[in-house]
Amino acid sequence: MIGPPISSVTTETPVAMFWATYSGVAPHEPESKPEMYSLSISKPKTGPPSDVVTAPYPGFPTDLQPPFVAYLSLAKGTALVEETIFDARFVYVSELARMGADIKVSGRSAVVKGVEKLKDAVVEAPDIRAGGALVLAALAAEGTSEIGGLEYLDRGYEYLEDRLSGLGASIARASVVAPVGLRVDIGVTAQLPKIVTPYRSA
Repeated sequence: MIGPPISSVTTETPVAMFWATYSGVAPHEPESKPEMYSLSISKPKTGPPSDVVTAPYPGFPTDLQPPFVAYLSLAKGTALVEETIFDARFVYVSELARMGADIKVSGRSAVVKGVEKLKDAVVEAPDIRAGGALVLAALAAEGTSEIGGLEYLDRGYEYLEDRLSGLGASIARASVVAPVGLRVDIGVTAQLPKIVTPYRSA
């Protein structure tokens, strides 16, 4: 059970994580405590793609666009994602590509072709929402991935690794930090902490 959502980021991203790794989430409100909410998780046979256009409420939220793209990278088929709210919202796509995602970006649109599997990689979170997408992809990928940019994840997701570990995810905050090489695309040159996410088979 979880309490009323604090923000769209903290509620929508975990739903996308379940969708990509367990592939089936249905929220419902129990009769006994209307102020509380829960999620029922099941696993369907396939993960179909879906075209998405972000829009103000009640449309598809732009905050959910990055984690949904991560989900679509493993869906069976091709989907078009259009971002109508913010510019440069697809900056994280190059990081997903390091994990094997097949995504082509043109302006505010991205064509996502689902692949059979993602692979482990060392990636960097450029912002809060992209960080959630990279954690999602790492949990669904084979191997052990390292994600830098925890300052963004910590701002958006309180006790992220503890909460995901409690749900069965294999994720830990690394105690030993390796240097992050020069990244021209996002300008990271300093040493940053990592989240290590070993693969967990179903």
